[in-house]
Amino acid sequence: MPEDLTAVQKTNAKDIQCVSWILRNITNPEALNTAIRLAGTVQWSEDGINVEPPYNVIVSVFQTCLDSTGVVYPGLSERVYYSARAMLWVHIRAFCISEELASSFPLPLVKKEMDGYQDLSFLLTMFGKTNLAQLLIYAGWVTKSNTHAHMQWTLYAILHRFWANQRHVGAFNLVCLHVIESIPWNTIPSDVTLNLLFVYSISLGHPVEGEALKIQGKTYDIPNFCFISLTHF
Repeated sequence: MPEDLTAVQKTNAKDIQCVSWILRNITNPEALNTAIRLAGTVQWSEDGINVEPPYNVIVSVFQTCLDSTGVVYPGLSERVYYSARAMLWVHIRAFCISEELASSFPLPLVKKEMDGYQDLSFLLTMFGKTNLAQLLIYAGWVTKSNTHAHMQWTLYAILHRFWANQRHVGAFNLVCLHVIESIPWNTIPSDVTLNLLFVYSISLGHPVEGEALKIQGKTYDIPNFCFISLTHF
């Protein structure tokens, strides 16, 4: 784990610098799409990396994908998805440090639900004002109606939101039981399952270390862990 974490931190530092430079200096659509996609996964404001996120550029990219009524222009569905994801991620990562820092990256208003991306539409409209119990219920809904990639990222984002407030959560027992009973545990990927279990652990008042949130994209063999955790709930 220490070796993995060190490798992630080094890669993260390079990715942050690269993403920031491309978004501020390059207009090539292909390069822009790649940078926007990566902006939704790097650990902004983490590990001493003092690089200001190119947030205004990301917001501008998102807004140019929508017409005046909030409908996505034809052919831009992928770009609007990844730019929305990047905006959310910068905001969430800032929130993990402080609410004051998160206020420097306000989420834009969404006039209409983005077809096919209900997960991001929900988070964009509700993230700043929803309570954690609502997010927990939504985490269960995500496992039923999204692709693996959508589930993985959305639950990872919700996990960070819970982690940012882990000192103030707990006693969600009834909500946890409701969500747990409705999740198709046998059909969702193990990495998604692990993120859900971390969220539930925090929601019941059990601390999770920040380092546990930094290792991404790995396959976990966790059937026994799942069994033990679920019987605990």
